[in-house]
Amino acid sequence: MNYWRTTHIDRPVAAVVDAIRERLAAGQVSLFAVYDHAENARGAGLTLPEETVLVFGSPAVGTSLMQDDPDSGYDLPLRILVRADGDGSAVGYRDPEWLIDQYGLSRSESTVRKMSEMLRHLVAQVAAQLDHPSGGVEEDAQ
Repeated sequence: MNYWRTTHIDRPVAAVVDAIRERLAAGQVSLFAVYDHAENARGAGLTLPEETVLVFGSPAVGTSLMQDDPDSGYDLPLRILVRADGDGSAVGYRDPEWLIDQYGLSRSESTVRKMSEMLRHLVAQVAAQLDHPSGGVEEDAQ
């Protein structure tokens, strides 16, 4: 099963990143780091289309997963990739449900499913907030 999810939003990367940051703050979700891969590439004398990764989560939720299997800490906290895609942005993430299979998180299955729903809801809210000129939001499992 492929757990990668992508949604196209008809807005520039910076606008999408800002909207995600706002939604995380409104939901009292901790934003731990933001990696601007394009900026880092420019610092190395290279070019890369706009591409940013946001790293976020809830220490209480993540800790419960790591208590179920400490190795799951390698894949936490959650991340969203926002990258340039044609005239807009692609918002991508790995559905947390893959953690259940990867680490056998049977005791945390309900929590992981809530994390998955939170990500779907977050991306849908951002897409709606930015009001696509084309009127469409596409989500696909690539």
